[in-house]
Amino acid sequence: METYRLQQYGKAIISDAYPLLLLLMDSAASESLPMEWIENIANEFTALLALIDEAWLTSKDEYVESIIAQFNLSLRISRSDTNINTPQHIYTTHTGKRGQPKKHVDPKVLHNAFQKGRRIPTTVLASILGIDRKTLRVRMQEMDIDSSFDKISDEDLDTLVRQYHQENPGGGRAYMIGQLRAVHSLCIQCHRVIDSMNQIDRLGQGLWKHVAEKKERTRYHVPRPNHLWHIDGHHKLIAWGIVIHGVVDGYSRKVYLHV
Repeated sequence: METYRLQQYGKAIISDAYPLLLLLMDSAASESLPMEWIENIANEFTALLALIDEAWLTSKDEYVESIIAQFNLSLRISRSDTNINTPQHIYTTHTGKRGQPKKHVDPKVLHNAFQKGRRIPTTVLASILGIDRKTLRVRMQEMDIDSSFDKISDEDLDTLVRQYHQENPGGGRAYMIGQLRAVHSLCIQCHRVIDSMNQIDRLGQGLWKHVAEKKERTRYHVPRPNHLWHIDGHHKLIAWGIVIHGVVDGYSRKVYLHV
């Protein structure tokens, strides 16, 4: 068990349990409480505190030993790090021209990163490799690596969309795009997925557009002064004794403030 928890348990017994036992002992006569029962509880808490104290000392020694073992292991590794070969995915070559040396990326790394089903963003990969995003794109063009959208016919896309719609009739566009990426490892343009869903489920998409379209705002009209008032309060300054209330007449839009 963690030393911190054991220490907290011991403090809880001392600060919470013992004062309550003393209160019970003081009020035992007036409340007709058996003293023998109170003494038994006090003995149980004392034994529990002794067990916690013993476990805390043992856990503390184990923690110190583990820290020493980790330090010795790191020391041995640091002494033998000259025998460890770390693979270098980026290497430079001097072109003989002005400017910085040319940076090259290991082709295996790029091919593995952009293989089918593993869509790593170029910005993230460039940050991991420690190179600029434009440099990464140039190296990808040199190795003929295409990270654009997948090529799939409209008929095959309609088949996948129809299959998903039959299994999940309530699924929307975001779920459909996520299904294509996660299950079929396909990255398809959003407009193609939307067109396919409109083709497969015209009624559902039409109802969704009707519900989601922006409603026209109604005209705000108050017939006369003092017919409708709007009031609100500001209590963020209440710690300094300041409360602000504002009142607006709905007809004249006149604002009244009270502090």
